[in-house]
Parts: sequence; structure tokens; C-alpha cells
Amino acid sequence: MVSKQADSQENQWFLENERHLLEKVRLEHAHRLEAYQREHEEAEREKQRLAHWMKCPKCGSDMKEEHLEGIEIDRCTVCEGLFFDNGELEALLMGKQEGRFRFYRRLFGLD
Repeated sequence: MVSKQADSQENQWFLENERHLLEKVRLEHAHRLEAYQREHEEAEREKQRLAHWMKCPKCGSDMKEEHLEGIEIDRCTVCEGLFFDNGELEALLMGKQEGRFRFYRRLFGLD
């Protein structure tokens, strides 16, 4: 027959093992949940980006790229609004005066 002390030690060992296993499962579940949430947030950001990609911020219509004086601008196909990417307007304004004049003339359809 097994002594009560040995039985108690065996029960204690099982309890501690189960506690460790449960903690391990909880941690794995938390990591999987975090990874799922990150993937879901990333997918949602990509969905939002694609929904707004090359859309006019004023009227929501499609925009098309135009090359003017070495600068790519985005022009709305409906309201004719313009969008400059980061640094494009500065590049235009810092360019030579004759380049700026040609740009403005082409921009406003005078050429």
C-alpha cells in the first residue's frame, strides 16, 4: 500500500505539472491572439489604403498621374484638383524660374 505522504507528494507533483501546462497553453493562446489581431489590423489598414488609393480627397473620384516639368502630380479626373506628394511642390518652387513658368502654363492649359 502507498503511504499517505507518497500519495500527497504525487498529487502535489500533478497539480504543479498541470499548473505549468495550463500557463504554457495560456501564453501560447495569448501569443496567437496577438498575432491574429496584428494580422487583422494590418489587413484592415491595407483595405482602407486600397479604398482610398488614387482617390481625390475633395470629391472621391479617380485621380490620374501627370508628368509636368519632371514632377509627377496627381490630378482629379472630375474636379481637376491637384495633389503633390511629399517634396514635389518644394522641388517645383525651388526650380529655375523658367521651369516654374512652363509648369504653370501647362498646369493651367495655356500651352
